[in-house]
Amino acid sequence: METNFSRKIPSKLSPTELWQQISSAIQDSVGHPFWPTDLEKSKSTRFRTNGLIHVTYKGYLRSTPVTYRIVNLNNEQHILQYESTGDHPLDGGATIRVQRAAKGGSELHWTGSYTYPWYSPMGALLPYFLNRFFAKLRQNLRDYEAEKRYKNDYAKVHSLEERRSRRNAAGR
Repeated sequence: METNFSRKIPSKLSPTELWQQISSAIQDSVGHPFWPTDLEKSKSTRFRTNGLIHVTYKGYLRSTPVTYRIVNLNNEQHILQYESTGDHPLDGGATIRVQRAAKGGSELHWTGSYTYPWYSPMGALLPYFLNRFFAKLRQNLRDYEAEKRYKNDYAKVHSLEERRSRRNAAGR
């Protein structure tokens, strides 16, 4: 059997900032501001081409650790391609790409394909997991952007108040 997926998530972050956030989360997702760690945790050893990404998928009854090999990592073009290794119950991989959006901001493109035997429990749950993972990633990214915007607005307001206060103090 085979499952193919292609997801596009728009972002208000610049392509460089979104890429930094995504690659940082893949290197170590614990504590990351928008990675859905309640569904998956990742940690990379040697985050470069031929490096490894260790992932633990959290299931209802148990967690499943698997490994991916980085096939291609191009930080300048914001591309990461990875494939499953021998300890993974699914065969395949995916490509993560961050691009500038036509109307500003950026877009995260995540496409992949996995094959598996018809009796594979992980294969049967893959479409469900993908839908949950990308929905949470999208929502968490929006929450992160809103919080960042709030902090920036808060800093601007307080900076403006501070300048006014200094002007008033100097004018006295």
